[in-house]
Amino acid sequence: MKDEYDITGRLHLEACGNPKWNGEQGRLELVYDEVRDTFRTLQPVTVPDSRRDSPLASEEAALDVGANTLVACTTTTGQQFLYEGRSLFKRFRETTEEIAYYQSILDDQRRTSKRIDRLYRQQLGRRNHAQDALVRDLVEQLYEDGACRVYVGNLEDVLETHWKCA
Repeated sequence: MKDEYDITGRLHLEACGNPKWNGEQGRLELVYDEVRDTFRTLQPVTVPDSRRDSPLASEEAALDVGANTLVACTTTTGQQFLYEGRSLFKRFRETTEEIAYYQSILDDQRRTSKRIDRLYRQQLGRRNHAQDALVRDLVEQLYEDGACRVYVGNLEDVLETHWKCA
């Protein structure tokens, strides 16, 4: 930015919106999104221990993570939760095939296009949203069930084998 805009001092930007979290703020990261032609900001926040909820009981839960069944969970209270991923995986594969098609019709000199970049972004966004929603729902369920300790099965090669973008 220094060379292009001749900015030599600190850059001050006006931010709009209200922060969702209170706590010690980490380093603010400003990222330019070329596909959407906009800037996005990311800032981690450390939430104090006093603001965190404590579990309602001292139960335990065990999780098994997979590709088609994303998470199978059972608790010491006998509750069981199952999160299927077949429809998500099917949509992921369809988008991968669509990307491959558009890559096949590109000129030899080009590696990508705005359409392909948008498809990758949508695919990544869908996957991240599904993961975030699953974790949020599962944590809420486990909190209500009183789980204070969670054991996770072997995650080796699950995501790399089945959910990669290639």
